[in-house]
Amino acid sequence: MNCFEWNLIFCGRWPILLIVGRKLSKRLTVGVLINDYAGQYQTDIMSGIEEYAANNDVDLQIFVGKSLKSTIQYEIQQNVAYKLIDMKKVDGIIITSGSIGNFVGKKELLNFVKPFRSVPLVSISVAIKGIPSILTDNLHGMYKILKHLIEVHRYKRLAFIRGPKENPEAETRYKAYLKALEDYSIPFDPDLVAMGDFSPESGPRALKVLLDERKIKFDALVSSNDDMAITIHRDLQARGLRVPDQLAVTGFDDVMEMANLCPPFTTVRQPLYEQGQKSVEILLKLLLGETVPAKTMLPAIPVIRESCGCPSVNIRDFLINKDAVNNGKPTGIVITPSVKKQIVDEILVTLDGTAEYRERSRKNLQGIMTALEMDIREGARPSAFESQLSDILYEDCFRGNYLIYWHKAISILRCSILKLSSGIETYNYLENLFQRVQVFFTSMIIRRESKQINENEAMNNHFRQMNRNLNSTFAIPNIMDIVKTEVMHAGIRSAFVVLYPDEMENMYRPDWKIPRYGQLTLGFSDGKNLISKDSANVFPLEHLLPEEIFPLKRRGSFIIQPLFKREIHFGYMLLEIADTIRFFYEILGEQISDSLHSSMLFRSQRQAEKKLKNALREMENLNHELHNISVKDELTGLYNRRGFYALADQHLNLCNRTHKSFILIFLDLDGLKKINDTYGHKEGDEAIKASAKIIKKVFRSADIMARLGGDEFVVIAVDNTIEDVDTISNRLTNGIDNFNRKKVKPYHFSISMGFAKFDPDQKMSLSEIISNADKELYRQKKIKKMQKRDD
Repeated sequence: MNCFEWNLIFCGRWPILLIVGRKLSKRLTVGVLINDYAGQYQTDIMSGIEEYAANNDVDLQIFVGKSLKSTIQYEIQQNVAYKLIDMKKVDGIIITSGSIGNFVGKKELLNFVKPFRSVPLVSISVAIKGIPSILTDNLHGMYKILKHLIEVHRYKRLAFIRGPKENPEAETRYKAYLKALEDYSIPFDPDLVAMGDFSPESGPRALKVLLDERKIKFDALVSSNDDMAITIHRDLQARGLRVPDQLAVTGFDDVMEMANLCPPFTTVRQPLYEQGQKSVEILLKLLLGETVPAKTMLPAIPVIRESCGCPSVNIRDFLINKDAVNNGKPTGIVITPSVKKQIVDEILVTLDGTAEYRERSRKNLQGIMTALEMDIREGARPSAFESQLSDILYEDCFRGNYLIYWHKAISILRCSILKLSSGIETYNYLENLFQRVQVFFTSMIIRRESKQINENEAMNNHFRQMNRNLNSTFAIPNIMDIVKTEVMHAGIRSAFVVLYPDEMENMYRPDWKIPRYGQLTLGFSDGKNLISKDSANVFPLEHLLPEEIFPLKRRGSFIIQPLFKREIHFGYMLLEIADTIRFFYEILGEQISDSLHSSMLFRSQRQAEKKLKNALREMENLNHELHNISVKDELTGLYNRRGFYALADQHLNLCNRTHKSFILIFLDLDGLKKINDTYGHKEGDEAIKASAKIIKKVFRSADIMARLGGDEFVVIAVDNTIEDVDTISNRLTNGIDNFNRKKVKPYHFSISMGFAKFDPDQKMSLSEIISNADKELYRQKKIKKMQKRDD
């Protein structure tokens, strides 16, 4: 390694390490092991890691492998990502131990780390012996929230949702709960404590234990993390319980959504962004051979909002003692450099974002305060303060959560400046000025929300189209062409897909190994195709990619994810990080895996045709399986959307020719969201399957029955007329009543339905018939809700 120097400079509150002097003989590569890339908690950590790496010309290889031994569906299969690391090609590794080790104990986490100890390591969130660890002061952060609930709000009955017992952070937060009870002489009640596992699904499960099983009463509910707090809030809303009027709720982490909830949620802000930056900084120092601390403890700061029972920030900000303002002539305001720095520093504590953004915000704040002084001194019209602020807001309006932070910043500025005013005229001038700014903020928020709605709709349409495109072919070269188009559309500069020679089954065996060789089936960078036409592009999988093409000559950060469907693994993909939505990478990985699975089935069918020409039965079974993938819903066995439209169009044409009528019935499972939130998505799937069984019993085999998606079903009752509606309705009601009488489910089962008639004389299209049935279904649902409310 060549000699070079490190310079430590400060940008905002965070240091940035810059390399000066002679350059390294090669660019450093840092591996990052993380359980998720799109989660709010992980987003903040990764933002810090990515910015620091970019500032120091460091490559990143981000292995997204979910939590070890995850119990959530097939997430454990993604652990394979951690087997893809080429230890010869990474100079050091950052391990987000807290999230990766959610479901395992300290001993298993230590065993997991062992294979990586040949290079310098840094752990985030969990202290691991022999590895520098970046930690958060969970104990004092959680304790301060509990202290606030007890001292300020006088709450005595405090319920607590724990995290995984194996997770050190979760256990520290629980210890803070026990310590607060002891310090304030509040008796410990084990019935007030429920288990969670940090996953969103575990929040409502824990709430069900407290409210439904134990039927315990409490004043406040303290959640060990924000993901559980958010879903608990939704569940409380579904139960008709208002936060904080009937129950105070707090969280821990301060993910972005907490500030946007209604009401905004009190929580503890983990310095996640700083954790990410610190992890790279310490790793680079280790690579220099410098001594680093075994543990780096960062503060956790309580963020008091409305969910604990405190007034809104807008109300608190307006609580200024006007009697302290002297009645006299306007004298203006002189803001000394020390006062200006104090106000700016106070505001910057509330601002998140990159170090570059925080430094820009510091300069912007100093500029608008200078403009405000000039406005007051000269009575400027138009206001220089408003002009400069509007320029800043227009630039930041559509960037993350920055508009909310600026709203808070101006509220703090208003309070600080009004306290400095020395005359009633100046005070009134300032109040009018800040009122105009408040109106401007409101208009900007409305614009941002409108833009967000449009972007979400466009994004959903794009994902639907991508799904349709990938489902349109079974040929792997065509699949790769579609993937290339999609990633380039997303602004991704480099993308690679590596497939194994054969699909591999992984049944959670610890000795499962990556095959010796793989084939590069997609490879491009900066618009250049890197797939060789003169070879099979097969290379040894001791390396992520062929050595002649990777790593790239320029700096890059890559996400590495395995491609699998249930237990079947196909290979893996590397995508360069781009300025796109974070969950795009996971969605694309799932779509590629689904297409490869379909391709696998299709290839199996073609091979069977060649090898077993005389085995007609087996060939027919494979054809049937492929047909079902195309037109049958895997969960219910009914036709899917594609199958329904194909058969419905045929039947509509037949009825037009024969001048026959039929009725179309639209059905909807009531309360599926509540079932999912309360009992989990697995139980939601069971409810959908039960709905399908009832529909099969109610209708005839000649009728066309389909699940359009989610909880929506549609049936074409062949040769029935509108006079048969009552009979069908009664059969469906009886079927539902019989199901509910058996009490096989802990909830009341209900299906709503709407009818529409096809009249050949009216020349109706299929979409018009469906629309009419959907309107009738909506009307029936409204009637149900009114009846339920009247009851």
